Amino acid sequence: MHSIRFRINGQEVEAEPDQTIMDVADSLGVIIPRLCHHPSLKPNGDCRLCAVEIADHRGLPAACSTPVTDGMRIWTRTPKVLDFRREMLQLILQDHPRECLGCARNGTCELQRLVETVGIDFPYAPPARKRPPAETVGACFERDMTLCVRCGRCVRVCHEVRGARVIVFREKGGRQEVATPLGRSLVDSGCQLCGACVDICPVGALRDRTDAATARAGERMLEVCENLSRMVMDLYRKESSRARKQSICTLCSSNCAMSFELAESGRILQVRPSPNGSRNSGQACVQGRYLLKDYLQREDRLAKPLVLENGGYREADWESVLSQLAEKLSSHGAWETAVLTDAGLTSEELFCLQKFARTVLKTNLIGCLTPAGEAAMEETLWRLPAVSGFRGSLSKLNRAGCILALGVNPPASQPVAGTILRRAVLDGTRLVTASPLSVGIGRYADLHLSYYPGTEPILLAGLAHLVLQALGEAGSPEVPPGVDIEKLRSHLAPFGPGEVSRFTGVHAEHLVEAACLLRADGPLAILVGPGAAESAEARETIHGMVTLLQITGGRPESGGGLIPLYGKANVRGATDLGLVSPLFGTCPHGTDGLYRP
Repeated sequence: MHSIRFRINGQEVEAEPDQTIMDVADSLGVIIPRLCHHPSLKPNGDCRLCAVEIADHRGLPAACSTPVTDGMRIWTRTPKVLDFRREMLQLILQDHPRECLGCARNGTCELQRLVETVGIDFPYAPPARKRPPAETVGACFERDMTLCVRCGRCVRVCHEVRGARVIVFREKGGRQEVATPLGRSLVDSGCQLCGACVDICPVGALRDRTDAATARAGERMLEVCENLSRMVMDLYRKESSRARKQSICTLCSSNCAMSFELAESGRILQVRPSPNGSRNSGQACVQGRYLLKDYLQREDRLAKPLVLENGGYREADWESVLSQLAEKLSSHGAWETAVLTDAGLTSEELFCLQKFARTVLKTNLIGCLTPAGEAAMEETLWRLPAVSGFRGSLSKLNRAGCILALGVNPPASQPVAGTILRRAVLDGTRLVTASPLSVGIGRYADLHLSYYPGTEPILLAGLAHLVLQALGEAGSPEVPPGVDIEKLRSHLAPFGPGEVSRFTGVHAEHLVEAACLLRADGPLAILVGPGAAESAEARETIHGMVTLLQITGGRPESGGGLIPLYGKANVRGATDLGLVSPLFGTCPHGTDGLYRP
């Protein structure tokens, strides 16, 4: 594709055909004010503050949504443009409270920076009406709609990025206001408290609740002077020394990149999703966004080793404990010890522990405690030679033609993966959900299959039978070398829609419809969650999913493949190191921790 040449403020520049005026201006350092625009959202030009003047062009188009074209001549600060921006800014400010010093976003508010950039030359009187108190949303954040500037960012991130559709625009008093469907509270509307709307809000309309220590100090100061306490607390927070560090959330195996704000003492003040996180694309769930800080700093967290003595535990120093432990371990020979751990360690720590067990203790009995079903699935995946070529990736999920979500309930297991799934569906990918229960992701599905628990292998065999039947009529399917199609047809022959319906409880017509969706244009991606991993038939379920991927051509490089969505903390890292095994699984039917098929 050829480059486009045009002029901006008299300067000749070059750009790519898919760039907007704002993209080019930002790369050149040309300041164009904006309020509704955000890099994570599709541009829509609602606020009109990024208006520019273009030669031979009617009106003042929005820079954020207008693509550049050959020969275009653009001006960003003509008198006509500046007057128009001030007029738009006046409409925003006429209802906005003049309490910036007491606002939690004072100093970081985008509206403040906008006033500085655009400049105001009009009377700016404070609104006459009394402000209602802010609405508390669970224990996570607050909504103060008197500060809302109706930029629509929260609405769009809830629809475009999270796919939750909880926040909407509603007409009230002759103009659009940010609200919820039917005027219910956020929680009652299905909000997952992910905090994406808080992170993207340009003003203080959506803000985190202050932590308990700050709140208690604020309450004491409030008795003296409400306004003064707010100002002093904000000044204290702003002037205190802070640092930012990047790390990974430890609460599940999604590997979400997070940004930690630290006080001078090292205490975590705030946790937010890292905007550059490749796994989570700048998003987080309610646990990572609001609970991780307290989880990492909980009062009962062990800071010193404990030694069992006289029926109780006493604190000890590391040197004596390590010496005692080394002495006891050295008294055992090869294969006389076993090492058990959990997924709360980093991959580097797990590797060191594995190396210590094999080279120092001379034992291969090292494993990560994992639910028995998940361990059985991982062992089956490891033993299947063809599976390595079918491991899919969430980052390519939007390329899939159809997604089969088996036993998946993202809000309960991996919310960020659910966000990626919903975004793919909103972009046009077909979705078939299968679970014994009604799950929230089912409302986004083209079809939901509610089957009897434990019948996953039969359900998958029935779908594979129908897919093979259809492919046989259309021609030879593209399958990997070594797969005997005729033998597979013979093996799946007994799994007709009628028989499968009788065993699984899924209507035969729904089975046929699901098979048609699985053959949609584009590769097949299969997401498997805890609901399927906890089944007693976990091994057979894996075989069924791999068979479906083989006969539909669901290859990872094109957006398909098998994507596990189960496991707490760093289970994925432990799996990659070979530390997940049924031998060290936690079995719900016994207390010895051994897996029994």
